[in-house]
Amino acid sequence: PVSVQKDDDTEWAMGDFFAVRRPLGYQWDLWFDENLTSYAYAEDLDFSLTYCKKAKERGLRCIFSPKIVVDHLGSKEYRVPSQKSIFMYVINREYLSYKHKKSPLSRIAMRWTNFCMYLMNINRPTTARYYKQAQARCNQNRNKLKCGIIPNDIYDDTN
Repeated sequence: PVSVQKDDDTEWAMGDFFAVRRPLGYQWDLWFDENLTSYAYAEDLDFSLTYCKKAKERGLRCIFSPKIVVDHLGSKEYRVPSQKSIFMYVINREYLSYKHKKSPLSRIAMRWTNFCMYLMNINRPTTARYYKQAQARCNQNRNKLKCGIIPNDIYDDTN
């Protein structure tokens, strides 16, 4: 959200600061998914979605709060190249849609978003091509992604 006025329930947090009570993490066997490698894009989405589902099952809440402010002094120094980051953005979300048993309609919406990202970047042909190639890579590896496998070379530009 652009602006949050009050504490609000959420089902996930991506790119946000989130805190988890350590004993609950151990008790619920919460870990970052080892399949999401490198600068993974979506590892925070996966972790927070898993945490929020388990909390909800136990009558607990996950909240997004405007009372918590964090100054993130991020660096671009160790970020991945744009082609790989786009591949990770598209492929990892596809992987997580199967892992978290999202509906086919949800996957259609996600693919529509990927197509829109392609169109939004049509004036930047290299970037647009990366979105197209990333979706093609998802399509080629769909059965593996459904089974929880992200092939080691799926993000490579030589593939």
